Amino acid sequence: MVPAFVPFKLTTDSVEILLPGITKTYGSGLPVDVRFNVTKLGNFQVSEANEEMSGTTTLTLEFWVEQTSGVPAMAADLRLNDVDFKFTALVNNMDVSLNITKVNIDSVDVISDTIGRLSALTIKLELNNGFRIGLPIFNKILAKHQISIPSNILGLFELSDLTLGYHNDYIYAGATPTFIGPKQHVASPEQVNAIHE
Repeated sequence: MVPAFVPFKLTTDSVEILLPGITKTYGSGLPVDVRFNVTKLGNFQVSEANEEMSGTTTLTLEFWVEQTSGVPAMAADLRLNDVDFKFTALVNNMDVSLNITKVNIDSVDVISDTIGRLSALTIKLELNNGFRIGLPIFNKILAKHQISIPSNILGLFELSDLTLGYHNDYIYAGATPTFIGPKQHVASPEQVNAIHE
């Protein structure tokens, strides 16, 4: 499903450019759900020169139309093969946000469709162009959803000023610890009198 924070909803009209014929088959303006399944994820790398992380994934995408009858119908089942992605992590004190710098699909397989003969090559080109054009918008959305790193360690240390260092094949994370120490207990006058008695 499209995450709730994405400022648009998918309909048969908005996915027509990717799946030509979906509007003719199912009608205009109907909601479309996208279900995905990651079948392969790996080839993780870190580049010191570019200060980027990268990886490769393969996933399937199912496009389900919410028909007026209430019965959902799967319009298309696609497999995106060897999707290369690159991203950086942006740090603000103890908050981290991701910034995607590249997404490129190597090939697309049309597993099934109910809207006509879809072109795997056309879908690949449309998705790659869409990623290239849409990355600035998507990165703005990601920037608003930061990951907060816990800063209090057992009430004894407070961490601040998180830093990330990129090295070939690994990332170094560092933070400034401040010792808080256990809280001192101040005895009340009644407790002091009870000790002396």
